[in-house]
Amino acid sequence: MTEHKWLTKSSLSVALASLALASTVMAGYLMFELRAMSGALAAQTGRHERGGRGNDAYLAGPVKNRIQKGYGELHTCYLEYLKTNPQLKDGSVTLDWQIDTNGDTLKPEVVRSDIKNAPFENCLAAKIARWQFAPTPVVKYVEHRFNFKNEL
Repeated sequence: MTEHKWLTKSSLSVALASLALASTVMAGYLMFELRAMSGALAAQTGRHERGGRGNDAYLAGPVKNRIQKGYGELHTCYLEYLKTNPQLKDGSVTLDWQIDTNGDTLKPEVVRSDIKNAPFENCLAAKIARWQFAPTPVVKYVEHRFNFKNEL
């Protein structure tokens, strides 16, 4: 049997150790990239930490302000609804929508509602559809619960 001078036990051990080290480094790099991509996706959708609210300054600032300013518009939908259902005391409706890069509202829809009334829910969605937000570099996802109270 011929013995290769270049292939010794120590050189084989060094080669295997180098291969193991390279594999570990590659696995670490892939985990780093995966975590970075997950963070970027969470930031784009606004669905990270604290049930989807996250730390997105755009959602916490301009979007929150626009929603607060729009409550009066939505309250008119509620007042119209109360004309036909005065016994209702209070309730909440959760809607979601997207904001495109121009600040336009896309696809507002009811997600959950204590007030099961299609005309009322459609009125809310129609008013939110007309809302204009500040432009944003990426499409943003918004989900918000609106609370209504019968104060008549």
